[in-house]
Amino acid sequence: VPDFMAMCKRLGLKGIAGVEIDCIAPEINYHIELLGYFPGGAYRKTEAFLLDVLHAREAYARQALQWAAERYGQSLSFAELQKHKLGFWNPQVQKLQLAYTKVDIFRFLQHERIVAADLSYKQWKADTPFDGVTPVPKPHVREVIELITSDKGVAVLPHPGHMFDDSYPAMK
Repeated sequence: VPDFMAMCKRLGLKGIAGVEIDCIAPEINYHIELLGYFPGGAYRKTEAFLLDVLHAREAYARQALQWAAERYGQSLSFAELQKHKLGFWNPQVQKLQLAYTKVDIFRFLQHERIVAADLSYKQWKADTPFDGVTPVPKPHVREVIELITSDKGVAVLPHPGHMFDDSYPAMK
């Protein structure tokens, strides 16, 4: 975000810091995310919360990678996963923080030719139990909204079509 904001300033643009936070509201079967926008520029509480999430996701990725190494009988290193994820890295970015997901593990396993290239993530996920890998707990929507608004941010519901399985007739 700091690099993005600096680039906007150099280009004479008004940048607005934003984030997507995975969250849940099981009572309404909501398991997606919320967007947080911070037009005032400050987001200290949200940033601290997200740093904890990043650490938890890295621990999760390390566990998942160890699980995959055992399941597939392969030697897999976190450094190689990180290198694979950084394939897009722009060296001008000063501070890079990565959030790891199951999709990252899946794509890395495909890259390493451990998982078939023609297998979809959805198929792989359905057949991959991740036994013994502790998932990163997702906060409740209420908690995320309170967090974002405590930083004078605006919480926004993304992808409203997902609530209707992206079916246009169902959205009418």
